[in-house]
Amino acid sequence: MDKAFFSLGGKVAVVTGASREIGGAVAAALVHAGAAVALLGRNAQALADSHAALVTQGRTVMHMTVDVGVTSSINAAFEQILQSMLPDLDAYSSFPTRP
Repeated sequence: MDKAFFSLGGKVAVVTGASREIGGAVAAALVHAGAAVALLGRNAQALADSHAALVTQGRTVMHMTVDVGVTSSINAAFEQILQSMLPDLDAYSSFPTRP
């Protein structure tokens, strides 16, 4: 993806299912395009691994273990995202899966 052609610099995105293949790929593309990204998913180790890989690109990246099937889990995650990153959310991508 050519950064001169496509930039999400200054934007904030949330990706659920980020501990899996499709969600992880979407998160990587958003970070590559310049967005700050919050990674949400159920697999804590996979999220930590993705976070470690993506933060090397110099963007703000955070991760939280969240089950999108539990409303209180989602509410807590979004509260933390809005406090920790930016008060404005620009993009939300959801790729939930069940085992």
